[in-house]
Amino acid sequence: MLTRSLTGYSTLAAVVALGLAACKKDAPPAAPTGPARPATPGTPATPPGAPARPLTGAPATPVAINFPGTADGAKALLGEFLKPNSDRPGLTRALKPTAADYSAVFEGDAATKAATAYEKLWNDPRAVIGADPANTELLMWAAKTDELKSWTGEANNFPGGYKNVAQHFKAGLTVYRWKYVKPGEKLGMAYDGLVHVNGRWAWFPKPWRAVGERKETPPVPAPGAPVAPPAAPAVPR
Repeated sequence: MLTRSLTGYSTLAAVVALGLAACKKDAPPAAPTGPARPATPGTPATPPGAPARPLTGAPATPVAINFPGTADGAKALLGEFLKPNSDRPGLTRALKPTAADYSAVFEGDAATKAATAYEKLWNDPRAVIGADPANTELLMWAAKTDELKSWTGEANNFPGGYKNVAQHFKAGLTVYRWKYVKPGEKLGMAYDGLVHVNGRWAWFPKPWRAVGERKETPPVPAPGAPVAPPAAPAVPR
């Protein structure tokens, strides 16, 4: 499918987001029932009927993920997102790579490039792995990084963008792609880039957007600007 420049990650985040919060009806504001509540010392009191101040504090703690670094472990981990009461945002945050993870997955400068590119994705709260309630089944494929480089094995089940980025992967890793689908179907919400590295699971979605080579396109002439005529064919001598 949870590109040509780093700004493409805003699109990625929007695609990955599935609207996990249920729609709520607007309730009328409650009528004030008494005087303002006393404020914490040094904090102004909140007038009756005024909206509550937003909560502040440390960001939410990622959910602990303890699944083995095997195909069965990957399947068990991804199955957690299908559970009705799962903390999908927390599970997703727990897959955020560390600086050491980027260096263990990507070669050379590609690790730094990936870390910079993915930061935009991880700062977007809409970037959450999830599935429609009707998509209750998991389909999963695995390919070694060497298979992605030679496009053998299960590589043909991966997005074509991996062909352009496979050379930046370190050898010996296994990359997982998966879908959440309705029973008996093959189309659904597709994801990729799950890797077990440094003893933990981490997510590197659509890596060609992060470390793929950018292709320069010629500038488009301004409206009304003269267009240069095509070059004359060479005259044989």
